[in-house]
Amino acid sequence: MSPNVSLAEYQLFITTRLRAFEVKRAAGDEDRLQHLSTTPDSMLLRKWLLIVSGIGFPITFVVLFLLGIISPHLPVFISTFLWLLAKGAMGITFLIFLLGIYLTLTKSDQDGR
Repeated sequence: MSPNVSLAEYQLFITTRLRAFEVKRAAGDEDRLQHLSTTPDSMLLRKWLLIVSGIGFPITFVVLFLLGIISPHLPVFISTFLWLLAKGAMGITFLIFLLGIYLTLTKSDQDGR
């Protein structure tokens, strides 16, 4: 993708991937496929952003907790690198959460629920 791509094009790219994943997960279940066909793209994107952040926060919290326990037993450069990765993952998770909130608050009435 080119660097001059708008947010709407990124949303379209991501939602087509998410919709294909949801169709594959439905595995021929007619009710789920019917519900998926009536779900707008923006609703699907918001759902997955909140799911990823809802799962990501506890995982990064547990990783940081475990890292706090084992870091005294690791070499300093490894411990520092792992802390950097863990805090970066928590920051990315927080940004995903904020994006989910932003898209939820700015949704229009035609987006659905």
